[in-house]
Amino acid sequence: MSDNKFYLKIHKKLNSRVVSICDKDLINKTFESDNIRIKMEEKFYKGEIIDEKIALNYIKEERNLNLVGKKIISLGLKNNIIKKEDIIYVEDSPVVYLFTI
Repeated sequence: MSDNKFYLKIHKKLNSRVVSICDKDLINKTFESDNIRIKMEEKFYKGEIIDEKIALNYIKEERNLNLVGKKIISLGLKNNIIKKEDIIYVEDSPVVYLFTI
């Protein structure tokens, strides 16, 4: 494992939760492409700082994920948790939304 760091924030509502993980260096940046705009706001993304091992545990176990950034997406790809076709690009930033209904 490398020394990559990520922000983890868990959003809970009623009986569900969404786990947001982003590359640590993306906080307070904005990405735009076509009609998509992602603001990496602290209130939504900035939570606990975690390392790759903890991030990997979350992306393996959670059912509802919001992943943003080259490092976290690469981690998911390397471990066969996400597929290339799951990825959208907003500017040059990869984004994956995985939700189980």
